[in-house]
Amino acid sequence: MTARILIVDDEKDIRQILKDILEDEGHIVETAAHSEEAFMKITGKMPDLVILDIWLENSDKDGIEILNILKKAKPTLPVLMISGHGNIETAVQAIKHGAYDFIEKPFKMERLLLLVNRALESGRLKSENQILKAQDVTNLKLLGKSQIVQDLQKELDMIAKGNGRVMVKGQPGAGKSLIAQMIHNLSQEPDSACIRFDGRDFDVTDFEKMTNGHFQTVILENIEGLSEDIQKNMLKWILNEGTGSGSNRVPRLITTIASEERPEDFNYNLYERLNVHEVFVPPLHKRPQDIPDLVAFFLQKVCHDLGIPVLSAGLEFMSSCQAYHWPGNAREVKLATEWAALMAWLDKRTSLRAQDLPFLGTAANKATSVPDDENKVVAMPSQNNESKYDVYAQPLRQARESFEADYLTFHYDRFEGNVARIAEAIGMERTALHRKLKNLGIGANGDDEAESSEDEKTTARQ
Repeated sequence: MTARILIVDDEKDIRQILKDILEDEGHIVETAAHSEEAFMKITGKMPDLVILDIWLENSDKDGIEILNILKKAKPTLPVLMISGHGNIETAVQAIKHGAYDFIEKPFKMERLLLLVNRALESGRLKSENQILKAQDVTNLKLLGKSQIVQDLQKELDMIAKGNGRVMVKGQPGAGKSLIAQMIHNLSQEPDSACIRFDGRDFDVTDFEKMTNGHFQTVILENIEGLSEDIQKNMLKWILNEGTGSGSNRVPRLITTIASEERPEDFNYNLYERLNVHEVFVPPLHKRPQDIPDLVAFFLQKVCHDLGIPVLSAGLEFMSSCQAYHWPGNAREVKLATEWAALMAWLDKRTSLRAQDLPFLGTAANKATSVPDDENKVVAMPSQNNESKYDVYAQPLRQARESFEADYLTFHYDRFEGNVARIAEAIGMERTALHRKLKNLGIGANGDDEAESSEDEKTTARQ
């Protein structure tokens, strides 16, 4: 990831060497020889990282004074101090003043790049945490008014006051990540440095980052994906907690796991030490009365993202949602609501219909399919077809074309290619519909004359 880095050093050769190394890594680098030049460089935009020499000749302010000013201006800004052999003690003092770390002259490139990457990651996470805390407080609360949700909220409030390790359990999509973040946000140190990892791709580099002592809270998701070696190293690290200090200090660990019991291949001793406080997130089908709140929240969000007035969700739509068992839990509600809203938007409707829900029509879910005028059952897009949701990563124009293709293909199959009936059903002029179908390649194998002939028969019957 490209970052803006400012190097402040009175030695021109040092500035140039560091600049060349960091630019080779893809970063945008500026340099300054003294405090006045440094402040001029950050007037327009604060950099992502500052590499700062402790002693600066011909400078109004030395490195420590510049550090203090920078940290007051932007507390999340990471600063790496440059120190010579004679001022290590000063460098250590600089860390107490808020510097991320220090590097000694002469530089070792591997050490330099490692510290730069770690400092940038730390700054990014602190900034994200600050943004999160600045968001509306409703985003930090559980959605729903059921007794289950109220009891869970009380449990989180109580656990957050302590400092013990927490294991959050629950089905996929139930909201374990949200719960883990809420525990940190509700804690007595919500602004402290917090870092998040995923156990499914957690490697040695991540373990080193987690154990470097710069984070007060570590959220480690999907711990069932941790390798055997990582589990052993983590257990050893935790067992040494009582004798560790500084960079060896073990932060508060909040973990998540998609299982109510310990997986057979998971280290028993590590599991017990991570599971000091256990939080279980109930599946959505246990609290169907909370579904309308979830739908309303996600519907408002997707409409805001689309830049359109908030659509309404009628009784039929909500009844279908509450009757469904939601195996994907809250995550599936989010995706289904987004899909239904976009279908309504493309159809120029102001409200969601039950048949907009992507799970309707799948026999496994025992949901009602959408009948056409001749009582023919037509399947809606299946929830298992994850590619349906890939459009959210596309540009808006491309996403719209994808939805139009799915929408028109559905109606084309529903009316067996009868363009006149499709046009009537969706409220579109037939000539424009013919052109749209041709552009999207829908029914391309059936020729236009056959379609026109069928249109004429339909018109004649009318």
